Amino acid sequence: MLIGKQAMAIQSYYFLKKKSKYCAFQKCCTFGAIKQKQHKNRIQSSTFLFILNLFTMKTLLTLSTAMCLLSCGSCHAQKMNDEMPYDNSTVQTLNLNRYLGDWYEIARFDHSFERDMDYTRAYYELRPDGKVDVFNSGFKHGKFKMAKGKAKLTDDPARLRVSFFGPFYSDYRVLYIDPNYQYVLVGSKSPKYLWILSRKPQMDVTSKYLLVNEAAMRGYDVDKLIWVKQYR
Repeated sequence: MLIGKQAMAIQSYYFLKKKSKYCAFQKCCTFGAIKQKQHKNRIQSSTFLFILNLFTMKTLLTLSTAMCLLSCGSCHAQKMNDEMPYDNSTVQTLNLNRYLGDWYEIARFDHSFERDMDYTRAYYELRPDGKVDVFNSGFKHGKFKMAKGKAKLTDDPARLRVSFFGPFYSDYRVLYIDPNYQYVLVGSKSPKYLWILSRKPQMDVTSKYLLVNEAAMRGYDVDKLIWVKQYR
């Protein structure tokens, strides 16, 4: 009986030992499978992040390129607009004495030094030294404003050099004037500046059309004209 019990005990021992090894092996396999799955998930996650970053970088690069092209296109368009051919030649003759006096601003291109101003006018007066005093005035947001400058003559009687800031002068070109000196089209060296002036605060439609058509024929963008509020 003892031998039989010992045999059963030994048999049970080897059975439990074998089962323990199997469980350890199974646990090891399970752990390995988990590790492999985690590694696979990490690879998939890394791949997803890589693709996402690549897509984001590509999108940002595309947007940046598009913005750059738009900006360059805008600058190029502005440059082309500034360089478009235009005619700023002056009238052949101008009687300065007849030109002096009051002029009302009927229309102008927008620029910083007259922005938001209404009831604008100019007064020209000959000085003893042969130069011309220039008085520009108007109302901005209900407040009266005035700027005093000076103009000097050139070898072209219809082109003056005007300054409101010390030694800095700019062209004042009479592009068209009616025979009675009642309305005038004034330009400068750059096509960014254009004025329609009149001896009276209001102009008739025919005279307006004549000056606007003259400016358009010279290559000016007349759609940019701002029609100034004037006295009635």
